[in-house]
Amino acid sequence: MSVVTADQITAQGAQSIGQALRYTPGVSSETLGVGDFTSTFIRQRGYVADLYLDGLRLPRPPASAAYAEVEPYNVERVESLRGPSSGLYGASGPGGIINMVSKRPLDKPFHEIAVQGGSFDRKQVQFDFSDRINGNPDALFRVVGLARDSNHQVDYLQDSRQFIAPSITVRNEQTSLTAMASYFHADNRFNLFNYLPASGMILPNQNGRLSQSLYLGNPNYDRIKREQFTAGYAFEHRFDEMLTFRQNFRFVQTDNDLLTSAIARPSNSLATGNDPRTGLALGDASLQTVRLGTIAQYAHTEQFTLDNQLEARFSTGPFSHTAVVGYDYRDVDATYLFLSGGGTAFTLNLYNPVYNIAATQPPTGFLQNDAYKQQHSAIYFQDQIKFDRWILTLGGRQDWAESLTNNKLGNLGFRGPDDSAFTGRAALAYQFDNGITPYVTYGTSFEPIIGTAFGGVPLRPTTGAQYEGGVKYQPPGTRTLLTAAVFDLTQQNVLTPDPVNAGFSIQTGEIHTLGAEFEARTELTDNFSLIAAYTYLDATVTVSNRPGEVGTTPNYNPRNAASVWGQYKLDGDLRGVTVGGGVRYVSSREAWQPAVNYGGVVGNVPAFTLVTPGYTLFDMMVSYDFAYLSPAMKGTNLRINATNLFDTWHVAGCNSIIQCSQGIGRTVLATLSYKW
Repeated sequence: MSVVTADQITAQGAQSIGQALRYTPGVSSETLGVGDFTSTFIRQRGYVADLYLDGLRLPRPPASAAYAEVEPYNVERVESLRGPSSGLYGASGPGGIINMVSKRPLDKPFHEIAVQGGSFDRKQVQFDFSDRINGNPDALFRVVGLARDSNHQVDYLQDSRQFIAPSITVRNEQTSLTAMASYFHADNRFNLFNYLPASGMILPNQNGRLSQSLYLGNPNYDRIKREQFTAGYAFEHRFDEMLTFRQNFRFVQTDNDLLTSAIARPSNSLATGNDPRTGLALGDASLQTVRLGTIAQYAHTEQFTLDNQLEARFSTGPFSHTAVVGYDYRDVDATYLFLSGGGTAFTLNLYNPVYNIAATQPPTGFLQNDAYKQQHSAIYFQDQIKFDRWILTLGGRQDWAESLTNNKLGNLGFRGPDDSAFTGRAALAYQFDNGITPYVTYGTSFEPIIGTAFGGVPLRPTTGAQYEGGVKYQPPGTRTLLTAAVFDLTQQNVLTPDPVNAGFSIQTGEIHTLGAEFEARTELTDNFSLIAAYTYLDATVTVSNRPGEVGTTPNYNPRNAASVWGQYKLDGDLRGVTVGGGVRYVSSREAWQPAVNYGGVVGNVPAFTLVTPGYTLFDMMVSYDFAYLSPAMKGTNLRINATNLFDTWHVAGCNSIIQCSQGIGRTVLATLSYKW
């Protein structure tokens, strides 16, 4: 487990949850580059991580642009739990979960207001107020808000939003109740992740590489409107020194309305679409144009989640126990409309784009019009047993899931199998006096999937198992923590994009992953802190019904990744100045493309592997505390963040020949804040 604090998020200038995890081992968080507006495609140990907020799972609906949004300014910390985490957190994938902890009312009054500006004409104002209600120390409130008006690195794209999150806590010596709500709204011009063709990105093109600011779409048509509302509470009652009961509840509603242009796949009708070997328009000898089609997505999701937990601390002879038993329930309702192919198709010159394209009409060719419902319940337990310096952790969980898909196009209902599974985890550690703690663990995972494959075929749950061994070292008397781990991880029924039917998914079979992780966090002096991480990942498809896929590497997985971030507070005449800097390295990544016979001019396209080159990026931060200039300016701070300092052109990732993502170029933001 790694923890990214609010202080680290602020210091590094993270603008999304994915960016907050840039310096975390085992995590690959910006594979969509400039197109990742929601940072929901975070990978851990080679698999898409499940996202949790305050210990409760966020909805993951079928629509690719309809995931829940988490504003990093409203986050107290981000927890990366790697490996199977089903035992306490619920059904999830084997790579682990990302749990975000919301800001809540504070015991002491806190007030902050800040303004931000910088690259791409960004203008932002944010505030964070927490205080007592009518002076009562047992009745507290907090409200966090943000408004942004900003352009984007990519021409025509926008990144504007409004967000507010109020919360109230009432408590006494034994009981506390915190009610929380949030509202998010964004209405921007948006092209579906701004995918570009491989030619000019990772394949050679006689016209040179593509611009970092290239917009691949129709700005007269493309847009996305997103609204999200959450409401819930966290309740805790301590009966005595031994027993504590907790109940967490949240309701989430998301609405996403998307019109977008995207690179057209080739069809069987001769020269329509784009060449599946380059991503460029078929028959284009100049290697300059692509053919685009229109897409529309409409998605609505409602999810109720309730978790009940009873914790007991007790002893049996020489053994001390921290035991937890619980029951959780989740109900998801989602509707999803996906249209493609009926709108006006057009071509665009990649090297001299002209956007005087008339606003097209939404397509009329329905590919998918479904309603989904899933009910998921589980009972779970965990006991952490300490004996002398030994720590034994045993946990188990029994899940039951029911799902129903209503295909409105064919007026057909598909009831998925009533999935149930038992998953568990066992871990053993020994704490030496010198600060070294070696450990071994074994865990399993189970994750039902909402939705169907092409033709209404129900998707099966994924299952996984992991063996892990490692060591933690905290030298006595220091503020240093070193961790290292090796793991062997296998997952079945893996979900991947359908290479033939756009907008659908298939399940490839099985993926086996071997890996190692290292993390160092230290404060060498009162003024100097350091974070370092390294990840080695060897992921391989071991079972597949697609010829040639066995032995390949799943998309987006770098074999090596490393990062270092340091921060130093200056002394003497430069007191008040803090400087920070970081280096991020990601090695090359592979994306296997299956063989397809399109017929016509295209004919048979044999299987091949795309290789996305690795890259190294540099980040920098400088801040100044104005209290050192004048006591009257206490609480005033100016911070300047520069990410990708040298504006290194790079490709964040490629999923297919027509789905490559530009990396984020140099971004400079200045934030002036005042706290009291």
